[in-house]
Amino acid sequence: RWQAQVYFLQDGPLVPELSKHGIRCHVYSGAERPRLKKPRSTFRAIREISRLAKAEKIDVIHSAMGYGHLFGGMAAQWAGIPEVWFQHGPTSSMDWLTGRVPTRTIFVNSRHIQREQNGFFAQTQRIHLVYPGTEVFAPGQFQKEAREFRQKQAIETTPLSTVVFGLVGRISPMKGHRDFIEAGAQAVLSVTPRKQRRVIQAARWYLKRLKRQPETVRFDVIAIDWQPDGSPKSELIRGAFDAGGSW
Repeated sequence: RWQAQVYFLQDGPLVPELSKHGIRCHVYSGAERPRLKKPRSTFRAIREISRLAKAEKIDVIHSAMGYGHLFGGMAAQWAGIPEVWFQHGPTSSMDWLTGRVPTRTIFVNSRHIQREQNGFFAQTQRIHLVYPGTEVFAPGQFQKEAREFRQKQAIETTPLSTVVFGLVGRISPMKGHRDFIEAGAQAVLSVTPRKQRRVIQAARWYLKRLKRQPETVRFDVIAIDWQPDGSPKSELIRGAFDAGGSW
């Protein structure tokens, strides 16, 4: 058996949500979220995590993504306990910095991210691949729901033989994505060219696996924004970007 405690760099909706399920939550005590460009707040957060780990007799610190590792990794060093972290990806130039903070294990969710992470020569004993859990379902199981969605979003004018890829992305207010929602079609800007290439590569692989070569492929973006009352607001951006070339 194991028990989890979660430390947040700032308060948010996940704090009461996790607390509701009996998970102890701790929030950074400073007035503003600690940032690397403000060394004093960074040092304060690392010290808090380290002291908390010692006081609660924490066995291991699990940091979320590279930014969290910079705090959790240093705190673990000070507390004298092991630390691991999860590289969600994609990697970035910041991983040259995260790689300088020692860790016991880096978890990645794909071989592609594993190869990229290897290029940063992180100070770690190993990089361990853990695939995300997936639910295998029979093709055609959701045809009814798909048809209803097409009708709702006025996609029924598209020939049924056309493969429509819908990209569902998280719109984060702290990244300024809320402005894209308010600007309507500009929500597409949150899907960077790098993300577009990865989605297109995944689509090509998927179609090849199905042995299908459609004449046209359309990529849509479903922008989801969380309202102040906690309810989601979604918007479909049809034909958000084009793959180019032949399929």
